[in-house]
Amino acid sequence: MKRVHILTGILAFVLMSALFSVRNEMEAQSPPVPTRLLSVGTTSTTLNSNTQLLAAANTGLRYYISEASCVNVSASTVSAAIIKDGTTSIWVIPCPAAGTAQNMTVFNPPLRMPTAATAVNFAGTAAATTLYFNARAYVDR
Repeated sequence: MKRVHILTGILAFVLMSALFSVRNEMEAQSPPVPTRLLSVGTTSTTLNSNTQLLAAANTGLRYYISEASCVNVSASTVSAAIIKDGTTSIWVIPCPAAGTAQNMTVFNPPLRMPTAATAVNFAGTAAATTLYFNARAYVDR
């Protein structure tokens, strides 16, 4: 009877070792944890030059913009917000004059910035009293 318990214990030990070995091997082969970090940028400008919205992501990472909005509080100056990858124009969002509601644009799929480790900027197409610009994005490869 004592032999049966010892053999059962050894068998259980061998099976558990094999199970943990397979589990560790599977974990080693699993893909890395996604780097999707939510970023929200909010800024305003009175000029039609580049204004930083989101600071440059880390090396090898880029922004994916899922939503953006623009409000133009100028009484009569019609403008638009240009989303830029650094200094390269990517997308234009209309910002009509005397806007009181946000002009929300949803990107589905998200707008992928072409260059990694580059700031996302925006600029108005015309100098305005104030353009408010907001964007929601995530960072990934």
